[in-house]
Amino acid sequence: FMTYMVLNFLSVGFLFGNLNAMAMEPLGHVAGMGAALLGFAQSTIAVIIGISIGHLFYDDIIPLVASFGTVSLLSILILSLEKQFSKRVLR
Repeated sequence: FMTYMVLNFLSVGFLFGNLNAMAMEPLGHVAGMGAALLGFAQSTIAVIIGISIGHLFYDDIIPLVASFGTVSLLSILILSLEKQFSKRVLR
């Protein structure tokens, strides 16, 4: 479990800096407002997901690991759909 969590949090550390930079790229002219709104959105989504995952935890790590995997797969799906959408719009 510790190895899984160390790898999980290590990858989150690498991802957050890069994903925040990608999200802030088109907001250069209003960077302060963009950073504030991005932080608000991230915190709100994290609280909603965290509370949902917290209700599943009952002295067993299987729901925790399964929910991390599910949220990770949903994130990959959202990023791939966004990439396809941005290619269509920018053409």
